[in-house]
Amino acid sequence: MTERLDLFEETIALGPAVRALPIVHGSAEYSVLIRQMFLSQPPAGLALEIPEDMESRLSDVLPHADQIPIVSFEDALGIPVHFILEPLEPIVEAARSANELGIPLHAIDAPCISVNPGDADLFSPQSYGFHPDWFPDTFVLRVMSVRTIYELYKKNHVPIKYDATPRENMRGDFVRELHMAQRIRSLAPLFDATTPGRLDGCLLVVCGIKHLPALEHLVKLPDDEFERYHTILSEVQQYRGHTVTSDDEEPLESLMREKRPGPEFELNTLSRESPEVLSQPGYFNATWNLVRRNERTIRAFNRIVLQRAVYRESVSRYEKESGEMFSPRIEKNFTRFARTWSWLENRLLPDAYRLVMSARAFGGDNFARIFYDILNFIPPIKNPKFPEKKLTLDDLYRDSKMIRFRVRLKKKKRVPPPPIRKKFQREKYPGEWRDSFRGGGICSYPPEDIVIEDFGKYLQKKATSVLKGAESKVTPFTSSLMDGIDYRETIRNLHVGKVFVKDIQDRGIEAGSVVIIFSDDEIEHDWKVVWWGEHNQESDMALYATAPGMEVIGPGICRCRYGGLMMTYPPRRLHDIWEDSNYSEFEKASDRLLAAAIDYNEKNAVVHLAHRPPSAKLVAIASRLGQKIIHIPISTMNSVLLGRVRRFHVLDGHDRRDEATDFIW
Repeated sequence: MTERLDLFEETIALGPAVRALPIVHGSAEYSVLIRQMFLSQPPAGLALEIPEDMESRLSDVLPHADQIPIVSFEDALGIPVHFILEPLEPIVEAARSANELGIPLHAIDAPCISVNPGDADLFSPQSYGFHPDWFPDTFVLRVMSVRTIYELYKKNHVPIKYDATPRENMRGDFVRELHMAQRIRSLAPLFDATTPGRLDGCLLVVCGIKHLPALEHLVKLPDDEFERYHTILSEVQQYRGHTVTSDDEEPLESLMREKRPGPEFELNTLSRESPEVLSQPGYFNATWNLVRRNERTIRAFNRIVLQRAVYRESVSRYEKESGEMFSPRIEKNFTRFARTWSWLENRLLPDAYRLVMSARAFGGDNFARIFYDILNFIPPIKNPKFPEKKLTLDDLYRDSKMIRFRVRLKKKKRVPPPPIRKKFQREKYPGEWRDSFRGGGICSYPPEDIVIEDFGKYLQKKATSVLKGAESKVTPFTSSLMDGIDYRETIRNLHVGKVFVKDIQDRGIEAGSVVIIFSDDEIEHDWKVVWWGEHNQESDMALYATAPGMEVIGPGICRCRYGGLMMTYPPRRLHDIWEDSNYSEFEKASDRLLAAAIDYNEKNAVVHLAHRPPSAKLVAIASRLGQKIIHIPISTMNSVLLGRVRRFHVLDGHDRRDEATDFIW
């Protein structure tokens, strides 16, 4: 929130001692502004866009607002209506701050039950509750004032029709605005602004921005001009079936004094299983409950920072559960994609739906499921004041969008179908699985062997194509088409009027050994070992990685991460290069792997995937042996795929392979 020298100037004057703050329902930025206003310049009284017959129950729920209470009742049509007191709703924050500071609170909206069954076609339960209006992203409040936003809104506001027919004036907004105007006019004489330019002594009206143009007009009218609405209201009463008991009694007073049975309110707490009904994600609301206590932390509340915090916490949990590593580059692309998508929808920041869909696009369904759980997390309540209640978007008459997470399932041959979330086994006591790791005859996990072998073959094909592309030439067509027409170069030089052909100089390059260097950190990756292929479809492998005992995920099952590895074909030929004195001149593990790859290579090219190119010394050694090192920058590869390849598991025996699938996903 931008620093403002005078929060008084953010409000709109409705009278000498009456100021109004137009808000957008469900906006976090307006909630921050209201909290700052109450901490710096608290008003003498507060008038809220809340049904007046709910005022008596607010004192019961506001002390427990951090538990997200729900006030439910049935309207005149018997339709259930639910008020969710969400912490980041500006109306709720204003009521909450006033309750904490002991400021008188006045509910000025029309009563909850104020419509007859015959008006069903003119009234909708959506008139109740804090439903967010269509409005540009309120993140602009960080650089624009409330007054500027309000003036822009008024330009497109449709004014009230004074000569409207009674049925047109039956709309809920007209009756509510007329009722709120009367309440404000009756409360205004009770306040006196003793300090000019401040909210001290003023009545602060907090209402939706769509109601303020009408309220601003109605409240400022002289008493004699305000009477012109009595006729309209009388027609509305007659249409609804109300009667005026006395000619001397004003129609509005008659409407307000008419005795109707009040609703029975039910108080509940929002269930943790219903986070989707909140206007702002549960993570944002939980954070707001913590930061709103201090004015310094309030200024740091920022939705962009919260979205990044959710992403990074999701990455941390995903890496811990799956063992895959997320590149920092993914976060940049994720943020850019979600932001651009929002711009296309005329929003500055992405909402919860776009955040989750962006997470699935860049991290897969398993990552999106974790992201969704963290984003919509509602902290557990130790001593709930009210019983929990589950709500759906249908209960609030809101639209919804379905998101299906296609997480990895454990296959079963028989019904019932597999559960959505896999149930992993747990240790009976801390360290049980570590104690069961024998380490006598270690072996690999076969599905991961297939992944690394396929990735090695993919790198061989990619290196060959890269080398052929680098050694091909493009020349103008003269007498031979050579290796075909180069359409890209021909179109690029269309103005020349010549056709260009490709001349591929095939030198018979074949890729053999493959070297992959993820990290040069030998302190973290201190386990150095050589593995031999179990059959002709597997290669021999030398590697350095994290030690097996660092991360035990099951009985006799350890998770490790490659620092670097070398694969050479055919199998059963590789000696222990870590103890071989012939490679003692190469101090770095990455250089030793590349030297061994050159030594054991039976082809004329070695694939080198790493952050940095190989040293000149190793390039010279390969050249003397008639080989070529094809370097591929690791940054050009899919980071998600690299994370899956880098993770592998070590089993302490072949007998563990059957049960390993219960612990590895």
